[in-house]
Amino acid sequence: MTEADKSLPLIPVTVLMPASMWTAITQQAEAAGVSFSAMTREVVNRGLTDPAHAA
Repeated sequence: MTEADKSLPLIPVTVLMPASMWTAITQQAEAAGVSFSAMTREVVNRGLTDPAHAA
């Protein structure tokens, strides 16, 4: 990594990735036993049911 590389602004990879790529990664991860959708549902459900997080 050169000094020029370090001075470049860091753009989050998530912004550059197309949705289709996210879908493919998610499907591969779920096939490997990691369930993003289940984790997301759990977080959302916890947020909706936890009185501490209620609006």
